[in-house]
Order: sequence, then structure tokens, then C-alpha cells
Amino acid sequence: MIGRRRTVPRFLGVGAAATAVHYGLMTGLVEMASWPPVLAAVAGFVAGAVVNYLLNRRYTFASHRAHREGAPRFVLMLIFACTLNAALVWALIHGFGWHYLVAQAVATGAVLVTNYLTLRYWVFAEARPHD
Repeated sequence: MIGRRRTVPRFLGVGAAATAVHYGLMTGLVEMASWPPVLAAVAGFVAGAVVNYLLNRRYTFASHRAHREGAPRFVLMLIFACTLNAALVWALIHGFGWHYLVAQAVATGAVLVTNYLTLRYWVFAEARPHD
């Protein structure tokens, strides 16, 4: 595993790429396909998550944990993060009347730290004998 000084900048770079995929798909689905913003946010989140998993596993954390161990952990983290993201987007759009992109930006910031800690210390952490 790479030290924290190097993982944070790499995590942010990978996150920027995954966020670009997320927002690009979400915006396209809302603006061109007339999808509801919360559903488009979920679709974009899942697409960005694929980029996130592949790049973070190899580039950010240099994990040697087998996919059969890391991928299920990532899926559990994804379910939690996607649910939190969708709930925040819904609440900010329907509860406060915010534009969907502003709501998504706030939700992205809210899940950022949780995702980093979960990826670093659970999903991509080196397997220990009791794991």
C-alpha cells in the first residue's frame, strides 16, 4: 500500500476522473433524455464508481487484495455511498428547491471523506490472516 502522502493526491485525481464520468452521464441523461435528476444521479454515480474502483485499486492504493475479496467490499461501500448520495440529492432538490447540479456537488463533497477512508482501510487494505 502506498503511503498517505501519495494516496490523497492520487485519490483526488482519480475522484476527478470518476466525477467527470458521473456528472457527464447525469447531465446528459437529464438534459438530453429527460430523466429525473435523482435517477440520473444514481446512474452517473454507478458509472463513476466503475472508474473509481479500477483506478483506485491500481493507481491510488496499489492493492494486491484479490478482486474476489476487494470487489464485494467495494460493492457494499458503493451501496452505502450511492444511497447517501441519492438521499442528499433528493432532499436538496425536493426539500430546498436547489438545482440538481448544485445538489449533486454538495452530495459529492459529503461522501468524499467517507469513501477515502473506506477504500484505504477496508476495501483495498492488505489482507490480514483474520480477514
